[in-house]
Amino acid sequence: MEIFGNPSSTIDASLKIDKNNPPSSFIYKSSFKIYLNVRAAPPPYLMPNNTAPFFIPTPVDLWFYASDYFVKGFGPTYDNEANKVTVTTDFGNAARFIFWDSLTNTLTVPANATNVDDLGEYPIKLILNDGVT
Repeated sequence: MEIFGNPSSTIDASLKIDKNNPPSSFIYKSSFKIYLNVRAAPPPYLMPNNTAPFFIPTPVDLWFYASDYFVKGFGPTYDNEANKVTVTTDFGNAARFIFWDSLTNTLTVPANATNVDDLGEYPIKLILNDGVT
């Protein structure tokens, strides 16, 4: 009779043990032979089904009045493959009066941080990265 697929383990069919009263010297034992393979890590690659991370809702153009306090939350970030998303910013010339809170995905312009000399349009970038390269 074979035990656990190991052909070298056999049971003597004549051996009878009372399951309610086994001998005190009776030892239960199991062993398994497994293999642990250590391999080189695969090179990084772009997953063929990887999609870009995104905000919900999708960001839109913003405006505010000079010298006013302004705050805009961008909501949570998502990634279809469930990778961790990080947000980096490039505020260009607006960096002198804009602040980004990476914990809340919130853009803030403090009151009186701008004046009439700052009127105009400032391109800003919010860059979402899902860590997959």
